[in-house]
Amino acid sequence: MIKDIAKTTLHSIGLEGPALRVWSKLRSRGWTPWTPLVPAESYSSCLRDALDRLQAVTGEPPRGAYVEFGVSRGTSLTCAFHVVQEAGYGDMRLIGFDSFEGLPPSAAEEGWHPGDFCSSITATRRYLDKNGVDLDRVTLVKGWFEETLTDDTRSLYDLGPMSVIMIDCDLFSATEQVLRFCAPHIGSHAVIIFDDWGWRSDTGDIGEKEAFEAFLQANPSLRADPLPAYRPEARIFLLTRG
Repeated sequence: MIKDIAKTTLHSIGLEGPALRVWSKLRSRGWTPWTPLVPAESYSSCLRDALDRLQAVTGEPPRGAYVEFGVSRGTSLTCAFHVVQEAGYGDMRLIGFDSFEGLPPSAAEEGWHPGDFCSSITATRRYLDKNGVDLDRVTLVKGWFEETLTDDTRSLYDLGPMSVIMIDCDLFSATEQVLRFCAPHIGSHAVIIFDDWGWRSDTGDIGEKEAFEAFLQANPSLRADPLPAYRPEARIFLLTRG
């Protein structure tokens, strides 16, 4: 599992204490090898298919934004940029929310290591640029979700409809915040992607899956139909507001 590889890199490389902190800082700044957290080819293919499905049901090209929660280094955001360009959906905005400090301190309460998956915003921009992303087309919003998922943010960035919502924030609590923030921006149809759907419940923990189930119960006007996903522990749904 890709994220297990990333965890192993930080916590099982034989470093402890100050040495581990130095390694983590170097890694966050893009100065150590980086293992992509999303399989780029498969993700691109599934996103392309999902956008085609969205266009088929709405009868027009997707006009809302692609919004990602949990950007890290930017592999999936890079894929999204190229898919959108190649598909001719050049009007889609690309927006990424991330602390750019890794998982929050509260992550320990849900079985994660605070700071995991950290990439500084500078390292992320450098990665995006290196991989052919037009940085003028991408908005990166830095900060913890409780600070950035607010009405002020909606106004500051003039957030309108969201055509694609990509959730890669792992934690139940963070996913719950994201879904609550996104709800007013979901129109008649949207695509929602969960990078870590199934394997947390396999270990008796709660995560994105349980947060989404609670969200659907609280929003009975929304129906979620599954679409092909890019790996077993991910899920993609077509949301329809009835």
